[in-house]
Amino acid sequence: MISIIFRWIDLSTTIIDQSNKLVLVIPPLCLVILILIVYVFFKKPLQVFLVDIACYKPPSSLKCSKERFMNQMRSFVDSHFDEETLEFMEKLLARSGLGDSTYGPPALLRDPPEPCLEAARSEAEMVMFGAIDELLAKTKIKCDQIGILVVNCCIFNVAPSLSSMIANRYKFRDNILSYNLTGMGCGAGLRAIGLARQLLQSIADTNSLFIVFIRCIDTHTSW
Repeated sequence: MISIIFRWIDLSTTIIDQSNKLVLVIPPLCLVILILIVYVFFKKPLQVFLVDIACYKPPSSLKCSKERFMNQMRSFVDSHFDEETLEFMEKLLARSGLGDSTYGPPALLRDPPEPCLEAARSEAEMVMFGAIDELLAKTKIKCDQIGILVVNCCIFNVAPSLSSMIANRYKFRDNILSYNLTGMGCGAGLRAIGLARQLLQSIADTNSLFIVFIRCIDTHTSW
């Protein structure tokens, strides 16, 4: 009986010792967990600001009125569009909100129009390089300061990519993060902005970014 009592006392002492150790460990552990929760849920992400923006403006010779556009489309009637399609295009154009000072691509304004892959590439270069030249001049940012490049084009997809064309022309640094988003429609613009924001928030030593949005009209008419 005495032996059983001593064993019970030893067991109770062991349990108490273990409990004391748990009591000593649990508060710091809870504190660490609480700090992590506060850090994850209440940490403010780095703020991203728009420094400047540039929009390419073509020369006046590329202005295309509604009447001129429809005449150009009618020149396709034998090989591309029937009369029903032309009537639908005319109704759509009237409700689109486009005015008579809207610009069109050079290949589409030729007589007859000559949309092709090379024309679409030239249109893309004209718009991208024109906007970037203006932006560089306004911000005084040097090309070697640019760490991220995001290019978005809803349909036109070419090799080499549009982002490669920009990087090669402006001699961006070798380790630039280059993203070329194509073929995802107009909604890809929001994805490009979200991608740019996340990249700038996650890469601390990068403070310059170009986001280029472009839509090639030639690729919509060369069917």
